[in-house]
Amino acid sequence: MLEDGHGRLSEQALETFVSESIPRLARLRDHVHLQQGHSFLPFYVAHCVRKFCLLLEPKDKRGVPSETLLISAELAQLCALGEELPDTAAGLRRDSHSSEDTPPPSSLGDESNWFSLASAIRVYRHFLELDTDHDGMLTPDELASYGDGLLSLTPAFVGRLFEAVHTYDGKLDYKGYLDFVIAHEHRSHPAALAYFFRSLDLHASGKLGVFEVNYFVRDIVQGLIDSGDEPPGLGTIVDEVFDLVKGRSHKSRGAGALERGRVVSGAMPTLSLTEFVRCGAGSIVMQMLIDVQGFWNWDNRESLIEYDDDDRYAKDELEAARRTTILFSHAAHRRSAPSIAALQGDSPEMSPLHEERRLRAARTITTLLLRVQRLDHSQRNPTPAVSQVCPLMTSNDL
Repeated sequence: MLEDGHGRLSEQALETFVSESIPRLARLRDHVHLQQGHSFLPFYVAHCVRKFCLLLEPKDKRGVPSETLLISAELAQLCALGEELPDTAAGLRRDSHSSEDTPPPSSLGDESNWFSLASAIRVYRHFLELDTDHDGMLTPDELASYGDGLLSLTPAFVGRLFEAVHTYDGKLDYKGYLDFVIAHEHRSHPAALAYFFRSLDLHASGKLGVFEVNYFVRDIVQGLIDSGDEPPGLGTIVDEVFDLVKGRSHKSRGAGALERGRVVSGAMPTLSLTEFVRCGAGSIVMQMLIDVQGFWNWDNRESLIEYDDDDRYAKDELEAARRTTILFSHAAHRRSAPSIAALQGDSPEMSPLHEERRLRAARTITTLLLRVQRLDHSQRNPTPAVSQVCPLMTSNDL
C-alpha cells in the first residue's frame, strides 16, 4: 500500500484502505449502498479519500504520510463509525434496506461526520442538482449555483477556480467538486486556505497584491449593487482586507495597512499564504473575496447577531441563582412527585399534623423559632415584629 519507502500512502492506496475498512465499521457495513457492486460505493470511497488527500497531503503531492494519517482527526472520525448502534437504531437500519434512494434513518444522526453515509449522499445529491445537463461534470455556470442561496460566488472567482484546478475540457469532475466542498466546509484549515489562495493568486507568485485584491473585490461590489445594496467604496474594502490579514499596529493607529505600506517602504504591501494562516481571519477574508453573500454577512455582522432565549438569559439566570440567599437555598433541591394517594388526601403525608411537623423540622423555620424564643425571653415580647427577627439572622445561624 505504500507509494515509496518513506511511508506515504497514494490515493489508490487510500482507496483500498477505505474499501477494506467498510466491512469493519458497524455503522457502514450493513448499508446496501456500500455493498460490493453497488453503484454508489465508488462515490463514497472518493468522498472519504479526497478529504484525506486535500487536508493531510503535503505540498509535494506525493501521498499522505502514514504517521500524519494515524494521528489525524480525520481518521478518528472514520473510526468513530465503528461504534455499535443502539438496538432501536439498528432495527431502523435493517428496515432501511427496502429503499435505496433514501439514506438509512440510523445514519442521519451522523451527517455532521464527513465520513458517514448520510454526509456522502448529501454531497452527491447536491452535485446531481448542480449538474443540470446531466453529463456528470460541472461547468463554471453550474458551480456558480453552489450554496442553495446561502452563497453567491462571484464570476471572477469561479473563472479563476477552473483555471487553477484540474479540469476536463473546462469542466469539473466529481473529485474536483469534492475538493471544493471540503475546502469550503473547512475554510479555516491551512490546506483549505491554500486551495483558495491558488485561485486568488492570479500570477502564481505566491503573494496577493493590491491588483489581485481589487480584481476580486470589483465583483463583490458589483454583486452588492445588483442586489440593491449600497456597498462601501472599493478602496475601503481593499484596505479592510489588508487590515484583517496584516492587523493594525499600535504605532500607526488610524492608518490602514495600505497607507502604512506606502509610508514605511514606499511600495504597496502584499499578502502571503502564511499571513492568511497566521492572522486568524483567513477564512473570513476568503469569503469576503469570493462570495457576495459572505462579504455582506461580514459587513453587516453587528446587525445579524441573534440570541437564542436560552443563551441570552442563561448568564443572568446563573448570576441570580448565585445571589440567592442561603436562607432559601434548600428550596431549590429536587423533590419527588407526590403519590396519587397523597394527592387524594388519603396519605398521612398530607395531614395537617404532618405538615406542621415538617415545617417545624425545616432548618429555616427552626432558626426563626429559636430567634423568636430568644427575643421573647430577653425582651418579654411574645410576638416580635418581622423587622426585629430578620435583621438578626446571619449565615452562621443557618
